Amino acid sequence: MEPRPKPSNLLHDIQSKCASLKSAAQLLKDCPPEQMREMLGLMTDETREILRCLLELQKEFAAGTNAK
Repeated sequence: MEPRPKPSNLLHDIQSKCASLKSAAQLLKDCPPEQMREMLGLMTDETREILRCLLELQKEFAAGTNAK
């Protein structure tokens, strides 16, 4: 059985960004409409960054690297 490559710092980044997104979602319900629009924009940007990290992590595993 081949050892699995260790994930890079991307895994930590993904965990951190997901936690931030969850916190923002909890705050969203109490935001006034103008602030809600701003928060949604920031959350959308963070979601794109999570996706970018996930795709990069997928490339690392496909290549069999464990870059840090």
